[in-house]
Amino acid sequence: MTSIYRRCESKGKEELFITSKLWTKIPPVINQIEVSPYLTNVELVDFCSSKGVIVTGFGCFGSTPIESPGGDIAQPQILEEEHLKRLAEKYNKSVAQVILRWAIQRNIVVIPKSVTKTRIEDNIHVFDFTLTSDEMKQINTLNRNTRTVTGLWAKTHKYFPFPRIPNIKLNNGREMPIIGLGTWKSQPGEVTNAVKYAIDTGYRHIDCATYYQNENEVGEGIRAKIDEGVVSREELFITSKL
Repeated sequence: MTSIYRRCESKGKEELFITSKLWTKIPPVINQIEVSPYLTNVELVDFCSSKGVIVTGFGCFGSTPIESPGGDIAQPQILEEEHLKRLAEKYNKSVAQVILRWAIQRNIVVIPKSVTKTRIEDNIHVFDFTLTSDEMKQINTLNRNTRTVTGLWAKTHKYFPFPRIPNIKLNNGREMPIIGLGTWKSQPGEVTNAVKYAIDTGYRHIDCATYYQNENEVGEGIRAKIDEGVVSREELFITSKL
């Protein structure tokens, strides 16, 4: 692994994304992602578990969205959730400790950030109580699919969004991404999530039509990602048909 890294490094940053495909020969053992009661990531955590990959969760208490331009994404108030407060009172713990215990019982490695001595101490004292299966499920219902670490800090990178998708120039001077998400014949109820997955993956071109009868779902997916701060409307190229 070290030799591959050095080989990539010697080629310079420009070649890093090309040569990084060599890493696919090495099975990953850990996937570090954002996990909190507002972003439970159940499907991804279960998928990693099925492949023997351990998940490390960051942002368990809701990270301050420092990447948000203009601060337009409200900071989640996870620690003020009444349900979590009731559990904390039941077990004589803090809300933060309840959240850490919830993650640990999901076999998620947690890395709570703190520079305060008392909180550092509190964060490790989470092994003397156990949440019930019903309590675990109840915490999962708090999920909002709210991401506080949006990755907008990388927006100025030449390869953002990843992977880089080239544009093709139209005869009116505008440009369109050369690959997009097709939605024709998608089943009702599938399209919104497909659009959200596509935008998260790096797609900036979505194809739809009135005839497809799914423009509302396409719009819902786009709106969700705009509201999350993942993308702006100006970055998206949406095609329809007359």
